[in-house]
Amino acid sequence: MGFPHCPICVALAFFTFCVIGTRTYMIFLLFRESLDNRDEKEYSYREFKYFLSLE
Repeated sequence: MGFPHCPICVALAFFTFCVIGTRTYMIFLLFRESLDNRDEKEYSYREFKYFLSLE
């Protein structure tokens, strides 16, 4: 089992790498989107709290 594997093994490894790469990227995009939403909500809550304290 040296370096020159059969073409099926190489294709399977490449496919697995592509699937894992796209899953990781999609999870990153969803996580980043949720962090952005959380920051906006927290910021608007702080702004609202600040305006209430001024009255």
